[in-house]
Amino acid sequence: MDNVQSRNHYLQVRNTSLLYYSVSDTVRSNRSNASTYFGNNDSRESDTLSTYSGNMTRGSVKNIRRAVDIMLQITPTQRIYNPILSKEVDFRLSFITLTVSDNTRFISGKECYEKCLKPFLDWLRRSQKCNTYIWKAERQKATTFDGAIKNSKGQIHYHITCNAFINYDTLRKKWNSLQKEAGYLVPFAEKYKHYNPNSTDIHSVYKVENIEAYLTKYISKAPEKMDNESAEEFKARCTVDGKVWDCSSNLRGTKYFKTEYNDAIHDKLQMNTLIGNLKKLDIEHVSFYCLNRGKCENYLGASAWLDYCFYKRNIKNGNHTQQAE
Repeated sequence: MDNVQSRNHYLQVRNTSLLYYSVSDTVRSNRSNASTYFGNNDSRESDTLSTYSGNMTRGSVKNIRRAVDIMLQITPTQRIYNPILSKEVDFRLSFITLTVSDNTRFISGKECYEKCLKPFLDWLRRSQKCNTYIWKAERQKATTFDGAIKNSKGQIHYHITCNAFINYDTLRKKWNSLQKEAGYLVPFAEKYKHYNPNSTDIHSVYKVENIEAYLTKYISKAPEKMDNESAEEFKARCTVDGKVWDCSSNLRGTKYFKTEYNDAIHDKLQMNTLIGNLKKLDIEHVSFYCLNRGKCENYLGASAWLDYCFYKRNIKNGNHTQQAE
């Protein structure tokens, strides 16, 4: 820990790693640069521009990655009762896909958000007691009811990751009721004589080895280009006229937890690196301590561990405070 007098030293906690960095008083005064470099950017203007650009930008992916990381930090695996299986199972997160069943016309992102997604998220919070989620809108390949590719703009659909276990019948019933109210089931009902299309999918993932990378890719993946589709046609089909993604209020703008880096933490990290509990990676001006065993919180000092517990609890309860960089 050289030059400790002239620099401010910090340890940042992430889901599967600890990040050590030091900031001089000069850099520290330039809050936007320092915060952006260490993943704690608090530029709401940047977030707004990224959110409404119609496509996933580098800034959007970065913000999603941070929201995913913090979601995983506050969402441990738990045992829940699955009524379908009639037994308790491990559960951590639900991955939900919501599709629009009207493929006879182009539905704008703004229209679908107001008529279907917004009330669905309200229902998710009120009825399913889900206060932690991330959603993303994207346009799929436009098809007929029989699955044939149409040369038109893709219809919108949504990916949602949340911490609530939801019965798949309950999910489909709610989404289809919103579609019916919006008039999106009329063409389907005329053809199939019912109002219950297979418009939703839900599954839980807790055994994936690198769930953070899986989840980030699941939410922020880029749309696929169709054969013989020009760049202009691809952009027109995939651009969402409205929000591309968003998250629950307890994740929005929330920063990674950080604590002052001291000799006790330094010694603990070095010792656990030597015995193989951690793997150290030095990248430019930072050092990553990647987990091989245990949890990140195990490598904090007693005071920092307590602060971290309060940090997670406050995010879960929705009354977290922003940490100053």
